[in-house]
Amino acid sequence: MDAAAALARRVLVFSSIGHALMHLMTAFYAVIVLTLAVAWDLPPESLLELYAPAAILLGVMSLPAGWASDRFGAPLMMVVMFAGLGLSSIACGLVAERDTLSLMLALCGLGIFGAIYHSAGIGWIIRTAREQGHAMGVNGLWGSAGLALYGVVPGVLITLASWRAAFIVPGIVCLGVGAALAWQIRQGGSATGQRRGRPACRLAAASSGASSPCSRSPWRSKAFSGRR
Repeated sequence: MDAAAALARRVLVFSSIGHALMHLMTAFYAVIVLTLAVAWDLPPESLLELYAPAAILLGVMSLPAGWASDRFGAPLMMVVMFAGLGLSSIACGLVAERDTLSLMLALCGLGIFGAIYHSAGIGWIIRTAREQGHAMGVNGLWGSAGLALYGVVPGVLITLASWRAAFIVPGIVCLGVGAALAWQIRQGGSATGQRRGRPACRLAAASSGASSPCSRSPWRSKAFSGRR
């Protein structure tokens, strides 16, 4: 597998996981709210209304998210998405009992950071994939899996623990994926993940007459983001 193919596969993995988590974490409140209504002794319809601002933000914030993806790069914005979704979900699970205002604000975080995905993640795949139809099919499958699991995952966590765990555990997973992507960005090296020594870099640059190929990590470069 050449460097470009390895890079495209790595992008597809992170983008697909992000697609699944985004759909899961922007939909699972519809399931959690049923248990939350019993725990807080509040009407479920009044608690469901708390998600309305988040739903609006999920659509509206896609425009500035697209601008930010063009400005700062899709890899960085995907890290922001993972971190934001994870922290917002954990915040939902840590709100005080009957603190509906704090819950609504934490849910808004899910909407804001969830809006990043389609603007950054889809474009990221298109710019790096060789077989774009196949890549989009795989990515769509993961997104559908997230939708299929938004009732299963919180249901299992509520059964095993509590409604708080249904927020916190997916949040921790999301933070973990974001940390893995951030580590890849900072790791540098070639597209296959191998770091090149500085003497080898200078030798390659001198031989080719080009600037040093190790001056920037490909995870930060236009090559990784798919820019031309």
